[in-house]
Amino acid sequence: MALKVNNEAKIGILVIVAVAAVIFGLRMLQGKSLFNNGVDLHALYDDASGLQTSAPVLLKGVSIGRVKEIQITDQQKIKVTIHLNEGVNIPVGSIAEMQSPSMLSSDKVISIVFPSNSSANYLKDGANIEGKMQGSLVDELKGGLNPIMANVDGTIQNIDSVVLSVNNIMNFQTQQSLRNTIQNLDKAIADLSTLAHALSQQSGQISGIMKSVNGFADNLNQNNPKITNILTNAETATNSLTGPEIKETLKSLQEAADKLNATINNINSTDGSLGLLMRDRALYDNINKMSKSLDELMIDLKNHPGRYINVSVFGSDKRN
Repeated sequence: MALKVNNEAKIGILVIVAVAAVIFGLRMLQGKSLFNNGVDLHALYDDASGLQTSAPVLLKGVSIGRVKEIQITDQQKIKVTIHLNEGVNIPVGSIAEMQSPSMLSSDKVISIVFPSNSSANYLKDGANIEGKMQGSLVDELKGGLNPIMANVDGTIQNIDSVVLSVNNIMNFQTQQSLRNTIQNLDKAIADLSTLAHALSQQSGQISGIMKSVNGFADNLNQNNPKITNILTNAETATNSLTGPEIKETLKSLQEAADKLNATINNINSTDGSLGLLMRDRALYDNINKMSKSLDELMIDLKNHPGRYINVSVFGSDKRN
């Protein structure tokens, strides 16, 4: 005999299933397990803005649980209960850091951070875990800008001191000196401009000079072998001048010079006849007188040859 189910029973079963599904969905959205598996941990925060029930609990970006409950304690602290999935073990000393998943999002999540030295002891169900707020982007920017702003303030104060010092130094005389210096610089720049203009006008001649210099350099390069030969010949001539033949010739010249000096010394000396002849005044006078007498004799001989030459053709003894 088949069991017949009336419509009222069918509707009741359907309502029960729907209610169970709604309860299961609500518990899942609230982070509650239907069979209450896993562990619950509690963390305290000063502020829970943006944190919602059923917000994910992350470990290195992987979801390991949900936020189960958010309460305010008597000490005006925010108590957050997080439910971790079954099989997840959190070492003692870990931190539950509340942070934003992105810079543009106002929602918050809980991120579990393990200690640097993880131990084998794990947090039990109902244990407390240290809660920490991650600084916002604005807070981080403020923290990074504070030292910069302090440096900027110090720099501005230094600039003010420098400006005051410059104002104190820049008296009328100094300002006048600076004006004169600037005028001199302007004049120097004008002179440089004039020089540049003159050089520009003489660029053709300068180019010609440079071409001549280049041509001279090219000639030197082309005649380099000849110049080398000339230098070689000069070196050879110099070496020949220092050779043994030149030394013998110089030795002979030195000996001849020594003999000539000895002869001149003998002439200048009063010991020799030539020296006496050159230095005896009386002998010089006698020689002059003798020369004069000879001149007179020659003149008389020329004028009256018969007095000195007797030629007898016919044997006569008569003389002129």
